[in-house]
Amino acid sequence: MGFWPSRSRQRGASAGWRNRRAERYATPTVRCKLGTVVDMSASGLRLTCNTKPPVAVGQTCMTRISFDDGTMPVTVQVRWIRRKGLKRYELGMQFVGLKPGADLVLDAVAKFGMASAAKKKKGGGANGAGKPRKAARLQADLPDYFAALGLKPGADDAQIKSSYRKLAVTCHPDRCDEPDAMERFEKLHEAYQVLSDRKRRDAYLAMRG
Repeated sequence: MGFWPSRSRQRGASAGWRNRRAERYATPTVRCKLGTVVDMSASGLRLTCNTKPPVAVGQTCMTRISFDDGTMPVTVQVRWIRRKGLKRYELGMQFVGLKPGADLVLDAVAKFGMASAAKKKKGGGANGAGKPRKAARLQADLPDYFAALGLKPGADDAQIKSSYRKLAVTCHPDRCDEPDAMERFEKLHEAYQVLSDRKRRDAYLAMRG
């Protein structure tokens, strides 16, 4: 998890993100590794952080946002950075390189804090065609949490818990010396966090269809 920055272009803070393409919403349940999410729309998000940002204006990087019923990898471009205090900063980020239908999911996350709400949303969107679109087109972007735990979708609570405990021992960074141990453990833990919670698991299954 976290972010993987590309080569940055060192520039001063811009005047801001002037042309917003979608309405912003307060998002208390949406989280991002780059900072605290203040508000979000289908086209970007605004963050605050209490240390100097690890990114620069103009930089494009990949990060992951988390919400009530799952997580989603996104690529963002830093549009502006403002200093709000001695150690506090505010950042404006624009989503870039979105796949078809991703705007519907991001809009649902911004409005409701849940990606599953996108399944009921129709029409509009960034393409402006006015034709119904389904969030199911984003199924390829959803992590296969059951596969991460070596399980099938019908696994019950006991199986999920048992499999997580066994796998956590084998790939925990304190016990595994392989270079990708931390990444594997984080993905395993993420899968367990979703599948061990009945509401989050139901929402995840609904999104996968």
